[in-house]
Amino acid sequence: MKVKTSITLSEDLVKAIDERAKQHKNRSDFIEAAVRAFIGQMIREEQNARDLEIINRRADHLNKEAADVLSYQATCALPYLLGTLSPQKLQELNNALRIALDIPD
Repeated sequence: MKVKTSITLSEDLVKAIDERAKQHKNRSDFIEAAVRAFIGQMIREEQNARDLEIINRRADHLNKEAADVLSYQATCALPYLLGTLSPQKLQELNNALRIALDIPD
């Protein structure tokens, strides 16, 4: 159901609407579509803000969980990966780790 209403717009805005409303039946349909799009954008922004607030509130827990998963993956994958390296690559890795961890020769 449509409700007739009256609004006051600046002249330059009405001109811009008229220039862009050609694919719509009339000015009212164009304005309705624009307002629906704007309200949809506002709803998405509100939902994003709520989601971000939830993520921020749970950040410590989520970061700990991610660290646990990465730690588990490292303990499972590292022995396999090391077993696939050639002796030369193992030596290069040892040298790189000594440098990165500042371990004397």
